[in-house]
Amino acid sequence: MNEFLTAWAVILFLNQAFIFGCFAPYCIVAGMPHTAVLAFLYVWFVSSNDDEHVKEDEEEQESVPKATQTKAPADSEKIDLEKTAEDELEKLMTTVKTKVKQKKTAQETQNRKDEEETSTQEEDYLKQKGDAYERYIGKQFEAKGDVVIYNGLMRGYEDDGVDIISISMQTKSIHLVQCKNWTKKPMLLGDIENIYEKLNRFDLLRISKSENAVSKHLQMKRPTEEIKEALKVNKKEFTLRKTLYASSDKVIDLAIGEKLTMIKRNIFRYEDMKIVVIPSN
Repeated sequence: MNEFLTAWAVILFLNQAFIFGCFAPYCIVAGMPHTAVLAFLYVWFVSSNDDEHVKEDEEEQESVPKATQTKAPADSEKIDLEKTAEDELEKLMTTVKTKVKQKKTAQETQNRKDEEETSTQEEDYLKQKGDAYERYIGKQFEAKGDVVIYNGLMRGYEDDGVDIISISMQTKSIHLVQCKNWTKKPMLLGDIENIYEKLNRFDLLRISKSENAVSKHLQMKRPTEEIKEALKVNKKEFTLRKTLYASSDKVIDLAIGEKLTMIKRNIFRYEDMKIVVIPSN
């Protein structure tokens, strides 16, 4: 009985450590039945081998025919026990491999989900950050009396590279604006060139003609008639201006310096596009 309990305890420990991976009371209870069977088979196999050795010593003193008759069943029984033990061990190893594989697959799936969730949250944060900066810059144009079209907010990724279109009836000008609220990503010369090209080839016919859509995004109320009038102006009679607003000059790569002309401390010129550095509020 002591041998059985000892074997049971050892097999139960190995089962919980390498198969279930759990030592909670309910896990131990779940593992007790099949580990008890394995312990019983193990003790039976060992005790059978001991009995067989004793029996063989006794049979050496008897006749050869008698030894032959009694030894055959013992060998057969030994083979059966060995096969049973091997089968149980193979089942145990198969279970271990299956559980390890399942755990690995589950972990990989969870890692992918975590990465996707993190990526989505980062994209959402960057978009919200960009939208907030567009509203901040647009509000300053509204404060001057311009009719501001929040093209980026209205059309999303199909804004043709123009975030804000500001129409001034006083100065007869149309301001095409791109906003970059970058604080870590460096702004290289290629980025400046890409922004300039998009502003330069923007089709003025793409300006929204819906006063209701424009009014919906305004932060300062404007009479509907003023918005209608601004949307219907002959664009060819207005001066076209292009401006890039950046929230920090720290992200602008120094190698761009030779391509820029400083107008004021926070205002530069690239070709016929102004670059204005205004920190986000």
